[in-house]
Amino acid sequence: MRPKEERKKVLNVAMISFYFYPEYSGSAKQMVCLIKALRKHNIRSFVISAQLNPAWPLEEIIDGIKIIRIPNIKNGSIFWFWIGVGFQLWKKRNLIDIVHSHGLNYLHGFSLFIGHLLGKATVGKLSIANSDINFGGQGRLIGRLHKLFLKHADRYVAISSALREEIAKSGLHQEKCVMIPNGVDTTIYYKLDSKGKKLLRQRLGFNDDFIVLFVGVIDQRKGIDTLIPAFRQVLLSIPRARLVLIGPPNREDKNSYFMNSMIQLTHKYKIQDRVEFRGYDNNPAQYFQTADLFVLPSRQEGLANVLIEAMACGLPAIGTSISGSEDLIENNINGVLVRPGDSVELANAMTRMVQQPDDYIQMSKNAHTKIREKYELEKIVESYIELYENIFQENASQSTS
Repeated sequence: MRPKEERKKVLNVAMISFYFYPEYSGSAKQMVCLIKALRKHNIRSFVISAQLNPAWPLEEIIDGIKIIRIPNIKNGSIFWFWIGVGFQLWKKRNLIDIVHSHGLNYLHGFSLFIGHLLGKATVGKLSIANSDINFGGQGRLIGRLHKLFLKHADRYVAISSALREEIAKSGLHQEKCVMIPNGVDTTIYYKLDSKGKKLLRQRLGFNDDFIVLFVGVIDQRKGIDTLIPAFRQVLLSIPRARLVLIGPPNREDKNSYFMNSMIQLTHKYKIQDRVEFRGYDNNPAQYFQTADLFVLPSRQEGLANVLIEAMACGLPAIGTSISGSEDLIENNINGVLVRPGDSVELANAMTRMVQQPDDYIQMSKNAHTKIREKYELEKIVESYIELYENIFQENASQSTS
């Protein structure tokens, strides 16, 4: 990677994300971290997103990030979003060097195709396993169009080894794939000393409880329906355990049906006093820094930001044997992997963390070390800068040949 002062020009990147602030999105959250870090290296970005609420302005600047929203006047039609993104990319074509789509699902693929037609370097990030490039499950027309659009990308970014394999099997150009995981800002997510942790626990009302933490969207994909029954079993042998869930309901669950059903389940099990649904919090770091154990029983992920954040704060984690989690968690070394949907196996893993303190302490140290060595944000940013410079130079060479 060339130093900032040696770069001939500022690179300008159009970041595409259908979901963006104030709509919660883990992918968009990672994108914001990347944008802010890239500023230090003469790489400037703006965001094209969807106006999912008519009260949101079509253009605004948040934390120094320019956001352009596509009006959602066609009842959420993907074709309208495609047209809107295409128009904005054409309108700002002289201000763009690279088009970077954060997601390779059918909402985002068109932006890469348009970027290619405009002569821009393009990169698309695959963020969810068995979903984004599941062409056969998207309908005959959309699936074919989507695959056609994605074939015009200069690079695909896989954030986990499982996603890299998925691209290889998808019929896309495997040689275009690079693996760059999500990163974490360790100036925000870091391990507190014992005194700091004690004070923060008191402020959050945790006291002497053994805090089992979940952070993420409250839905079935995240395995909450596995977590609640498993935690019921944990309480039988560890009555001082408390489960704290931080996160909103799924955006598709308009009436919070799933979350309410999980709350009702805690009442059915008579464990409602030991389970807290605290809702969305824009400062999750404080929970990672004060909890004792992090649990992510997902059925499907790409590479979960929250798992990296938890481990950066020194939390041993229990995850499932799925994409991303298998890259981060080395079973019985820095955490524990269980089968998705297996509440008995999950309960046993949580109980072990309390009853075997020596294993717990070692896993905590190993989790913290792995993130600092491989997933710090600045290391990830270096990989993206190298990627951007490579595709920009390749594109410039093709344009002049």
